[in-house]
Amino acid sequence: MRYLTEASELTKQRLDIIQELQDLRGSEMICYVTGDRPTNANIPGMISQVSQEHLRFVYDHLDRLGEIDHLDLFIYTRGGDADVPWPMVNFIREFATKFSALVPYHCHSAGTLICLGADEILMGKGGTLSSVDPTTVNQFNPRDPLNPAIPLGISVEDVTAYITLAREVAKISEQDHIIDVFNELSKQVHPLALGNVYRQHTRIRMLATNLLKIHMRGEKNEAKVTQIVEIITEKLYTHTHFINRREARKVIGLNVRDPERKVEKLMWDLYQNYAADMQLYEPFDLNMFVGDETYKEGVAKGAFIESLEMMDVWGSVFAVSKNKAVPPNLPVPISPERIQALQGLPFKIDVNILKMGWERALREKQT
Repeated sequence: MRYLTEASELTKQRLDIIQELQDLRGSEMICYVTGDRPTNANIPGMISQVSQEHLRFVYDHLDRLGEIDHLDLFIYTRGGDADVPWPMVNFIREFATKFSALVPYHCHSAGTLICLGADEILMGKGGTLSSVDPTTVNQFNPRDPLNPAIPLGISVEDVTAYITLAREVAKISEQDHIIDVFNELSKQVHPLALGNVYRQHTRIRMLATNLLKIHMRGEKNEAKVTQIVEIITEKLYTHTHFINRREARKVIGLNVRDPERKVEKLMWDLYQNYAADMQLYEPFDLNMFVGDETYKEGVAKGAFIESLEMMDVWGSVFAVSKNKAVPPNLPVPISPERIQALQGLPFKIDVNILKMGWERALREKQT
């Protein structure tokens, strides 16, 4: 059986990079990376997002480090659960006097919220943040017409934009007409789903405000905090707008710094190492993976939470079997061997998960 935490040359190189970054920065480092590998197969462990289950692993790493002067959180993620940033930032604040977020590439949605709780954000030339407008899903949401068992997600800002469209573009100003606009919306979306949208609308602004007050400690300018919250929750107009470091610093007003040249190179090298280990640049195609073989095992790594002394990896070990499909109306029984020998039969590919979950590797303390 293969292991997710098997030592490799990539692991060794990664530890060397982390050590060098810590030496240059005078900090301790925790790396938090969630995977977004493109795939056409539903293989658990290949893709992950910011999740509440990650909190206890981050806490374990912090507890192992103990109380420290400066923590660097190296982070790559496309987003996830918006309930995670607040407790994660507070965990970090319990252990570290200073907290910096290192963003070599994408750090979106919930990842951006985590950065708002840092004293400073170091962004490389390719670093990007995003808006933090959430999408809500509950049992009262409209159903996906292609799969009625699955509720559609509702973007909080899409609902508010609908009302804004009526007021500002269609120039509907009479109260009775605005009520008609809202009533039309409630015919398409269950009122309780809209109530949930409002709760999330309020919650995300409160969360961003509280995190920004940590990020901008010492500044009394409440108006600036309010302005930043408005920009990152509603005024970017699309969840796919990537905020570069110039925009984050000069337009939005975040405490973003350009890392020193050597630090920036190491940040990018570290991201590239994780990308190689998780195969983020290699789209997974089930047919191409198994090829002409009838059985092949693979490893999917979907998340890393790592420091010098400990590595937690989430993913799966899976097996792919490729066999010719048995014709449904065979007149006589036929052995599996003869079925495989028959020409012109379609192939059936099955995926079997051999192992899934978190694995931990402990290391000796670096000196």
